[in-house]
Amino acid sequence: MNHQAFKLVIFLVLLGWHYAAFACQHKVRIGINEGWPPYVIKQPDKFIGVDVDIIKNILNAANYCVSFVELPSSSRAF
Repeated sequence: MNHQAFKLVIFLVLLGWHYAAFACQHKVRIGINEGWPPYVIKQPDKFIGVDVDIIKNILNAANYCVSFVELPSSSRAF
């Protein structure tokens, strides 16, 4: 491997590490209630659906990490 290629590999590794280290500086917890297909669907280990995808896309674009917290009822969310 020549010297320039070695420098490029090191740069890319460090760039990836830098991004991974600072990717989740802001965290958001969102209360969610199951039972609104196709908007929110609970799977055993995660939530899926239209609303979940929209929330994830918006917050990921703003460098926020999102976690969903299941609430027992919609009135509890309010």
